Amino acid sequence: MSIMKKRIVLVNQSSGFLVVDDLNAYCTKYDCVSILCAGIKEGVRSINPKVQIDKICKYNKASTLRRLLTWSLGTIQVLFKLLFKYRNFEVVYYTNPPMACFSALLLRNKFRIVEYDIYPNALEAIGISDRHIIYRIWKSIKKKLYAKADAIYTLSEGMKEILLEYGEVEKIKVVPLWSASDDFKPICKEQNPFVKEHHLENKFVVMYSGNIGYTHSVECLIEVAKNMQTDNDVKFLMIGEGKKKTDLVAQAEELNLRNITFLPLQDFNVLPYSLASADLGIITLDENVSRVSVPSKTFNLMAVGVPLLAISNNDTEMFRLISKYQNGRCISKSNVDDIVAYIRELKSDKMLKQKYCNNSLLASKDFTFKNSELYL
Repeated sequence: MSIMKKRIVLVNQSSGFLVVDDLNAYCTKYDCVSILCAGIKEGVRSINPKVQIDKICKYNKASTLRRLLTWSLGTIQVLFKLLFKYRNFEVVYYTNPPMACFSALLLRNKFRIVEYDIYPNALEAIGISDRHIIYRIWKSIKKKLYAKADAIYTLSEGMKEILLEYGEVEKIKVVPLWSASDDFKPICKEQNPFVKEHHLENKFVVMYSGNIGYTHSVECLIEVAKNMQTDNDVKFLMIGEGKKKTDLVAQAEELNLRNITFLPLQDFNVLPYSLASADLGIITLDENVSRVSVPSKTFNLMAVGVPLLAISNNDTEMFRLISKYQNGRCISKSNVDDIVAYIRELKSDKMLKQKYCNNSLLASKDFTFKNSELYL
């Protein structure tokens, strides 16, 4: 008698290094591993050649209409592929497209859901309240999905608390994110080529590296830089692209700020050096989002041993993380004076800075790609 092969298929329209690590973990337990996605963006760790990639349409976030169209098309493609091609596979749904998991109610496949973003709650950000008919229908469907699912995975305790309104606590498991590369580690400034290239020697570098978009409250850093123009040894670096960047550059030029530099998004092989050049790493998100999630860049900064400044309130997941590991501070974007005071304190108090550096590095040991094995 032949032994039935274990088969699993992941559904994630936009797949990066985190999903690569998930796929590689599943390859250790399953005979056949597939993914329905628009494409895979690998990090340092390559995807196992055993993985079969099955293409669906690419997610387009250029506008709300394009998001809805590509989500809808992707959802339809997922339904038909699962129905005709993956009938004997277990399914792992990620929340992109957010409606793709609805197909589980029409199929007989065993399934799990990985909640990177919480829908329908996230609809409130675009003006759809919990009283709206779309929200209420989505909520009803989600409760049915949770009742049928084998397991629900999410990223933080804060997200888990929200998900309890949809299902039983026993089903919902927390799997924290992790850093993108094993190459992220502390690099002394004297040996860091990024420091030399950008003339950061003898500078206290305050760095924001990431998306400069509408959900990222980075504009307060212009005000902070303005208030620290006399601190000649402090340099602000804003690395990345996004819809807010043009306005921020214009503000900095209008104020004639010499202590802030804007750089484009860095190549992946430069990231270990650019992040390690920071003396203080800035983490920021929209207030509604930061209550329940931790940006993935947090784990990269901790891996290089950088103290953190989370521009967020105290009722956030970032506050919980920093309080637990004692590797920085959370300060609201409205408290510019407190942000300035913290930067100056960290610059002058070498023991405090070293404590936060050490604690970030220790914390990073809890956030490695081995966390992907928690899905098994």
